Parts: sequence; C-alpha cells; structure tokens
Amino acid sequence: MNAEINVPDNESNHIEMCPANVCAPFTSLDELYQCLNKPPTWINSIIDLKSRCDYVIKNTEEDCHTEDYNFVPKRRLCRNLAPKTLVCHDMKNGYLEDKYLGRVNVGNGYTFYRWSQIDIFVYFSHHLITIPPLSWINVAHNQGVPILGTFITEWNEGKAICEFILKDVQTIERAANALIDVCLLFKLDGWLLNIENSIENTQNLKHFIKYLTDNLHKKRQEAYIIWYDSVINTGKLDWQNELNEKNRCFFDVCDGIFLNYTWKKDNLMRTVKQAKHRINDVYVGLDVFGRGCFGGGKFNSYLAAQAVREYNLSLAIFAPGWTHESLAEEPRETFLERFHEKDNNWWNTLWPYLYSHPIKHAFKTKFCVGVDSNFYNLESQTLQLTNFLSYPKLAEVEELGLLSEQCTCLKDKVESDRKMCLISNKSLSEFKNYVHRLFSTHIFLHGDYVVYCYTKSKPICDYNLVLLMQNQYKHITKMVCHSNPPTDGEYQEDVVEIIPMSDPSFLKDKNVPNDWELKAFNIVCQEDLLLEIGISILGRHDIKLCEFGITIKK
Repeated sequence: MNAEINVPDNESNHIEMCPANVCAPFTSLDELYQCLNKPPTWINSIIDLKSRCDYVIKNTEEDCHTEDYNFVPKRRLCRNLAPKTLVCHDMKNGYLEDKYLGRVNVGNGYTFYRWSQIDIFVYFSHHLITIPPLSWINVAHNQGVPILGTFITEWNEGKAICEFILKDVQTIERAANALIDVCLLFKLDGWLLNIENSIENTQNLKHFIKYLTDNLHKKRQEAYIIWYDSVINTGKLDWQNELNEKNRCFFDVCDGIFLNYTWKKDNLMRTVKQAKHRINDVYVGLDVFGRGCFGGGKFNSYLAAQAVREYNLSLAIFAPGWTHESLAEEPRETFLERFHEKDNNWWNTLWPYLYSHPIKHAFKTKFCVGVDSNFYNLESQTLQLTNFLSYPKLAEVEELGLLSEQCTCLKDKVESDRKMCLISNKSLSEFKNYVHRLFSTHIFLHGDYVVYCYTKSKPICDYNLVLLMQNQYKHITKMVCHSNPPTDGEYQEDVVEIIPMSDPSFLKDKNVPNDWELKAFNIVCQEDLLLEIGISILGRHDIKLCEFGITIKK
C-alpha cells in the first residue's frame, strides 16, 4: 500500500476500472453493479470519519495576534446554526496523481488543506459516478470533514441513463440502493446529484431522490444528498440561480441544494424567503474561474462570498484549484512556492466570510500539505494552523489592493520542501507583549500530557507557548510554557508557569534537521478543556515553527 509508484512521463490519464493500485470512477451502471460484487482491495484502507467539535468560530480580520492581556478564548457558536462552506473539487476532471495509492514520483501537484474552514468536500469529475480516490477520503476523514461523491448525467447519453433508471419503481430503487451500498462500501458521506439533461418523468425523479435520501439516512444518519440547481419541476434543464417554486420540489426531498453560479443579489433575497428555516441547506455557488459568477471570480471571489454571507446563506466554492491551474508550469523549481503564494493569498481574501472548526483531538503536525516538488502523497498531509498564513509577495494581489493592510506576523515558509510557519514580531510595537494565535481547539484533557514543538531561529530566541484552559467550573486558566526559565526569577500571578522538561529525548525525531530545536513541557490536567494555543516571542525576532504536538505522557 505504501510503495512508491513510478508514473510514466507520457501517462495519458487513461483509467481502468478498479485495478489494484488505482482509484477510478464508474463510467456506466454496469461498472457500478460489477464493482459492488467485486470491490477494489483498497477499500480496506479507508479510515472512518473523525468526530468534530460541536462549535465553530466566526473568523475576523484581526485573528492573527493580540496583546498578551487580551489573549482570551474566541467566541464559540453552535455549528448547526452557522452557515456552511462546501468545497467542490474540480481539477482537470479529476483522477490525476491522486488516483494512485501511496506516494507517487510526480511533484508540484494540487493539494487542498483548508479543512478547518469547511464543512463538506465534494470530489467532482464528469464521469457518471465519481468515487473520491483513497487519499482524498482519508485526508478528509482524518480532518473530520464529510466527503461526497458525484452522480452526474449529461447530454443525450445522460438522458438515456436517466430514462433507464427512472423507468419504474424497481429500476429506481435498484440504482438508489447501489449508490447507498457504494457509500457504505467506500465510507462516503453522501452524493452530489448533478442532472444536466432534460427529464421526461419528474415524479419518478423526485421518488429517486427521496428514496435515496431517506434510505441512506437509515444507514448513515449524518450523510448528505445535495441536489444541483439544474432541472426544474417540468423536467426542463433550466438553471435558476436561486431556490424557487420551480426547483424546491427537489430541495424538499433531500438535504440541500447547490445553486448555480450566475446569480444576482435579487436571487439571494428570493432564496432566503423560499428557504425559511432551511437557510443553511442552500449552498450558493461560487465559481473561482469566474464563469458568469457574481464579482468575476479569481481574486474577486471574495465579493461573491461577502454577498452570500450578507444573507446568511451557505457557500459552495467550485474549482478552487484555479490557483494551481492558472500558474505557468515553468520554471518548475519555483512552481510550489508560486502555488503557495497564490493559493494563500486567494484564501486569505475569503477569511472573514468563513468559520473555523476548533481541533477536537490531541494531535501532532509537521504542517505537511501532501505535496512537494518531487512527490505527491496526499495522505501524508497533517494539521495546519487554524489561521491562514500570509504570503504577500504576489504582485497580482498587491495590484488589486486586497491585502495591502494584511498583517504579516504569520507567514508561510518553505525550506527544502518542508512547510513551516514563520512567526515575526518585527512589524509590531516593541513596547508591547503579543501572543500570536496558532490553534483554536476544543480538546478535553485528563491526566499527564506533553506539549512539544520544534523551532528554528537565528539567532536562537526565547519564546513562550501560551495555553488557555477551562476547568469544569468554566474558569479560564492561562498556562505559560517558557522555552527557557525566566532569568529574573519572577513569575506572573494567576498564571500556571511551566519550564521545559530536562530530557525530551523520548520525543526525538530522527528525520528532522539538526538545526531544529526541541522543547517539551509536561502539563497535568484534571478534566480540563484546552481552548486556545498561542506563542509569544520575546523581543523583536523571527522564529520558525516546524512541528507541534500534544500527546499523552507515557
């Protein structure tokens, strides 16, 4: 499973059904039924969906740092009451380097790692039934994000398939049951239904959607069936760009609707009136390529996100891989850096219109995004900082003036294909003490734990890790972990102060560079809730955060 795969330079992206080392879609109903009888062996490597915190945090533009006295827990909102964000992957019709199992010797591939800010991920292609590759299922599930496959029919061929499926109750239920079985077999969390052709019998179509939704929920209660805004109640293919009487018959029998992209604000206003109490189940389309999209997409995509959130509607981001596809391939040696620049800047423009999910489980991370300049290994991806990192060098963004006032205290940094966070005090007042926010969490801790980090700085500088803990009586305690004990011997009142462990060698990772410095801290908890993790740098210095973790002390 973890063997390195060599991909020929002239590989044409030809896909065979269910070969041992390749993930593939189904291009016909026959392939669907055959695969249920003889599934690929890689399904045994699919991991379950991790649970997520019941709360979210609404992002604000001033999230990156704060003065020490003002470092308090961010306000939590019930996630079921907040509008959602769906990301629909559309990367050159899918099944590129990601279709292979294990590490692939193709560098500079596309990766997505904004999992803390989204609620649903859809893997999309134009094949009849899109099964997300193993790597995407596992990385999404590891981050607690439901991942959906796509059922799409298009043109005359699609119309013929729909006529066959919708012929009678038996054919409807056979197809729906097969899609349910695929969800269970591949541990998918639902389907995006995208019918892009006219339909003769809309009553049967409604029965298909309702039967699929109701029966999938019996097997997987938290699953989603989401209808794309395409066919209307007469069977005509007629995109509405809003929820209205022509398409709500499909919305009423499933979990949500993904609106087409060419809406105006009037469409959103009418949608809110139609959706009523189900406002969060309407996902308003945002095409990052800007094809008829409000605001024009690309680096103006934030205008569409802003308009959607004004009406408290959910957001569906389509084809965020634009940041990758729109880059020149040469020079190859700078491609990854240029991708990080463009991708980080694009996502930063959306930051105020997204919600962040606090981390629920103890974790360790090297901030890996699953790709480098030589290899593609999406499953090696680990947690990122809750905040987006800045990368303000890109002229395309600077000319638009979108990020001219953006703070650069948290920067993306890549060295020798290793991704890390550069934290800086140099642009901040030297007369104040600041805490840079790293992770928003919701982790229950009971017993002895070790908090550790690898850092790199030149010259070596001191820092404090700052943890905000809440006990069972809702009292907030600040824990300060000093990289070196205070030289003046003075400690702060109402603060639990911790010095480094004398021998952290049991944590030593043989694969890290020699110039990374390891510090570890033993913290003792009694049914405490860890809410925030920050770092305070002593003096006007830079420090690179290379690895971070919380683990049970053994």
